[in-house]
Amino acid sequence: IRDDLVTGVQTCALPILDKAKNVIVIGATNHPESIDDAIKRPGRFDIIIDFTLPNKDERLSILKIHSSEVNLNKEAKRYLETLAANSKGLCGASLRAIINQAAINAFSRESSEVSVADLTQALDDMKRR
Repeated sequence: IRDDLVTGVQTCALPILDKAKNVIVIGATNHPESIDDAIKRPGRFDIIIDFTLPNKDERLSILKIHSSEVNLNKEAKRYLETLAANSKGLCGASLRAIINQAAINAFSRESSEVSVADLTQALDDMKRR
C-alpha cells in the first residue's frame, strides 16, 4: 500500500475516532514508521505494543521448543545454536517453519531423523522467500 493512501485513510479516520464512544480500535503494521504522528497522540491510540524480533538466545529457545516435536539426530541437536545465530531477523513463526521444513526434508529422504543438512536447507529456503 502506498504511504499517501495510508496517510489519507488515517486522516479520514481521525474525526471519527475523536467522536467515538466505547470503541476500541486495534491496529497492526510491519511499518510503524508510516503511521501518522497525529494518530499516536494521547486519546487516540493510547497504547502501542512493540513486538521485537527475538535475539539469538530467544531464537535458540524457540528452536528447542519446536524441535522437541521432531526427531533430530545428535549433530542436528548441537547445530541448533548455529541455526539460532544464523537466523537473525526471523520471527518465531519463521523458526517453526524452518523446523517443519527440515522434517519434510528428512521425510523426503526417507529418514526418520532430521539432519544438519535438512536444517540448513530449510534455513536457506526461508531466507530466499
